Amino acid sequence: MSRKYLSIETLNRYRIDYEFDMDPEYVLIKRWVPEHEQDLLWNHTREIRELRQPTTILAIEGKKKHHEPEFEFVRKKKHHERKPSPSALLTYLAGGRR
Repeated sequence: MSRKYLSIETLNRYRIDYEFDMDPEYVLIKRWVPEHEQDLLWNHTREIRELRQPTTILAIEGKKKHHEPEFEFVRKKKHHERKPSPSALLTYLAGGRR
């Protein structure tokens, strides 16, 4: 049976003997499973999976506009070395105050 519809927890709950298939998406049940029992197992699996789902959903305030991208690029600032300031004499000769 496909593990998509059948939980290992369900098999353990009903004490059904099984083994894992070579394909991890399937499990092998070691006996014949009639249709009514299959329905019971699938319903139990559905119930436990629904209980695991979170009941609250967080909403983000403000809706995105259609032109806004879903991602943002992060750019690092380029690190510039500071140039040494000119000497006091050079600043005075250039007409600056110091």
